[in-house]
Amino acid sequence: MRARQPRHRAMNYDLQEDNRAMLPWGSRLRDDLGISAAESQSLATSIFNDVSELSDDVKANQLSDLLTFGERFNELALFMNYLADRQSSGNISVIEGHAHVVLSSYLCFVYLGDACFIRLRKLVPSGSVSKKCFKFLTENPVRAFRNAVAHANWKVEDRRIVFWARKGSDENEPLVEFTVDDSDRAFWFFLSLCAAKATYAALTSRSTR
Repeated sequence: MRARQPRHRAMNYDLQEDNRAMLPWGSRLRDDLGISAAESQSLATSIFNDVSELSDDVKANQLSDLLTFGERFNELALFMNYLADRQSSGNISVIEGHAHVVLSSYLCFVYLGDACFIRLRKLVPSGSVSKKCFKFLTENPVRAFRNAVAHANWKVEDRRIVFWARKGSDENEPLVEFTVDDSDRAFWFFLSLCAAKATYAALTSRSTR
């Protein structure tokens, strides 16, 4: 069997680019996550530094996986390449826009939730910026949305997402209807990408400051 060839060049990650990308969400980071004004201005750098300080033993024993950190990072790079191509293509059709919502919802909240945020949440220091981000991305309302995406209990309707999920963890609870508007989903989306890119950059030592 022939070895698989790399599908693209690995991501060359710039922390400052994501620091700037998160500036418009500063008030949400402060109000929803309890992150200070100063920390919100360097969110990617703070997450990168937190994860970089994890010991090699912790990485080896607590983050062992079927895929390497580099392979996870490369999957994320594929998605970022898709976003760049989509933005450069000009007019986006309704079908393409819907496909983007489907793909981004899976990758940002199911794939990255399981591969990155849930696993790192228990390892980074309490009270750290990364802890607050990982906690937010793995608890309600993001957690409820993640579950709805994973179990096909959602739909796109009038520039918002309607989904059904349980409020708690009891499997006997009835499913309840929720909605996510564009503003909330955009915040979750950008936070997820920023946190994941900074994390995998730290784990693979691929970054520029």
